[in-house]
Amino acid sequence: MLVKKTSNKGRSYSYMRCTDCKSGGLGIPAPDALYLALSQRLLKALGSFPVQVREYAEASEVRSEGKRLKESATYYMKELEPGGRYASSAFAREQAQATLDKLLKDLDAVDPATLQDRWENVHNGETWRERWESGGLEALEEDARRVGIKCEVTRTKVKGQRAPDVSLRVLLPKDAQDRLVIKEDAFAVEL
Repeated sequence: MLVKKTSNKGRSYSYMRCTDCKSGGLGIPAPDALYLALSQRLLKALGSFPVQVREYAEASEVRSEGKRLKESATYYMKELEPGGRYASSAFAREQAQATLDKLLKDLDAVDPATLQDRWENVHNGETWRERWESGGLEALEEDARRVGIKCEVTRTKVKGQRAPDVSLRVLLPKDAQDRLVIKEDAFAVEL
């Protein structure tokens, strides 16, 4: 849909025309009211979801920490064996056993999924409602286009009235929440 503005005899008004229809199709008056209804429906359907940004999480720190824990646990296990460094006194054995138990507990707490480099969806602290209210109609339009949200506008002639009755139907993809995740272009060149 394309918004047209016309002025005639000092008065200006705006209307919408379909860009795909032959000869512009039939006009729809008051595009601002249509945009307001659309934005209200999108805010109601998706506004409460958190804004998530996809980020690349490198696991090098977690891998090095896991390696350190394994090496330390191996060292303490070796030295606790008979003839080892901590086998001579009861106090040293108890301290080494407590340290080994702590190391093994920390090693078990490491999630195996975090040992691989991966993409994560991170909440950036705001909801879609807040983002769209601060960014205006342009931000809402950009995100709706990126997600694949479609709006079906129907115009019905009303007898005895020049302006038609306009109805609006918003078509959300089933996976709209997943598509809303903001994915930065990793190959974009910053100038």
